[in-house]
Amino acid sequence: MPPEFPLQVVLDYRDRLVDALEIEMSCLLKARQRVQDLLDALKGELANLYNELRCSQTGDLDLVKIGQLRANIEYVDDYIARQEGEIARLDQQIEAKRQELIKARQDEEMLEILKEKAIETYEEDQKIKEGRAQDDIYITSHYQKLVKEEE
Repeated sequence: MPPEFPLQVVLDYRDRLVDALEIEMSCLLKARQRVQDLLDALKGELANLYNELRCSQTGDLDLVKIGQLRANIEYVDDYIARQEGEIARLDQQIEAKRQELIKARQDEEMLEILKEKAIETYEEDQKIKEGRAQDDIYITSHYQKLVKEEE
């Protein structure tokens, strides 16, 4: 059984860090999807308001209704702009988190490679020790045969 990897505590920490970063990344992606869904709904609502405004501007004109529709269009348009800003902010956070996650995974992989190399080195040392022990057994048994033959 190989000895405990001296950097196992660091490897465990890196593993937990990668897990935490993946959870944070997932939360950011979900938040972005919610904002995107809201943005899509707002754009649909804006299209409906423009269509309703177009219909209101034909035939008998109701200036109060037209004014209200324009106010609603401006409000929805401003809300769309805020949501697009929120998406841009979330995209920046997602990219930063992605870079952080990539770095953390690389660090974890480096430690995993070091651990594997430590295990390989241990196994090679064990093979060498076993070979030496085997050689000692053969030498001893051969020496004992020689001693018995001389007697």
